[in-house]
Amino acid sequence: MFKEQSAISIIESLIRGAITINREGEYRKLLVEYPDNPFVNRLFADFLKKERSFVSASKRYRKAYEFFMAEGETLHAIAALFELWGIVKPAPYDFRCLHSQLRRKDSHNSVIAECFAKMSYQELRSTLSHLEKIKVKADEIVQPSGDPEDSFFFVISGELVKSPVEKEGEEDNVIQFLKANDHFGDYFPCEVKRPAPYLVRATSDVELLKISKEGFLALCKEQPDLKIGINKLVKYQLLPDAEKPAKFFRKTSRRHLSINLSLDIIDPVPGRHPLTVKGFSRDISLGGARIVVDPRYRDIPINDILGRKTKLRVSLPDESIDVSIMGKITWCSETEIDRQQTYALGVQFNEMPPKLRGSMIFFINAVGLSNK
Repeated sequence: MFKEQSAISIIESLIRGAITINREGEYRKLLVEYPDNPFVNRLFADFLKKERSFVSASKRYRKAYEFFMAEGETLHAIAALFELWGIVKPAPYDFRCLHSQLRRKDSHNSVIAECFAKMSYQELRSTLSHLEKIKVKADEIVQPSGDPEDSFFFVISGELVKSPVEKEGEEDNVIQFLKANDHFGDYFPCEVKRPAPYLVRATSDVELLKISKEGFLALCKEQPDLKIGINKLVKYQLLPDAEKPAKFFRKTSRRHLSINLSLDIIDPVPGRHPLTVKGFSRDISLGGARIVVDPRYRDIPINDILGRKTKLRVSLPDESIDVSIMGKITWCSETEIDRQQTYALGVQFNEMPPKLRGSMIFFINAVGLSNK
């Protein structure tokens, strides 16, 4: 297996559920090369638990939790703890340690992680007692349209698509793509169970944290301030990316931006050549991409490109294979790369069949991983 693919590409495939490993020896080979990778440790722990090697699985879940916390991946860390606590019942000390570690962190990679970190000890413990971790396979429906919205969901890993129900006379219904640290099911007063005016389907294997609305209402009676925190999460989710706090779009360097790409910005006047810029991206998802423009191309007419159609292109290093995805620019903001001023562009992809889009995105991110 490792001769056919780079180890890092295999890790990405395992996370997405594209491949599986059924031998302990193959996991140990990955661990030799990537002993501190939290995802490898978590996947190996899942394998050991399935094989009923509970003592070894517990130790590996503990390592995965520690590595996820070190990287600021709060939801992944909590998911690893849930698996561990399925083997060994948690003690008050475990909750105290988690609360202490969250409090000590100076920065967080998502608004959900920050929300957990701001909870008091009692709020955190009560919240964890009401959460349920679930797994969903690709193409499964999580929230059927017309069924009551009776739960909140927080995305730990994987990707989903949220499609509104088409109504007569309405146009331009926006399809929303959900990935890690997003959430859904909480856009209406908790006390009301309306029929969901949308459908949520998994486009890859997905892991979620779920809390029923009944559970959340009971939780809010115990800890009234939690409702304020959820309202903040809802407001954040509804903000355009350009308006979200800059602290969740950190300044970076080229070594963190592994996907090299070209972006053709189409001129609205027929017959004119597109404006082509080079750039980088850390991750390209099913819904779109955040692209950091190479500083050499930062003299683009930034005030004139919003809303323009685009063609994003990613090629293998030898240019033997080229993938293009059409979309449009939805936001732009100033940023830095290697201490040079430039721009970040938000590109929303055009709609296409989820499986086709998923295959294309997997190829693009695999190209990025091979460049690391």
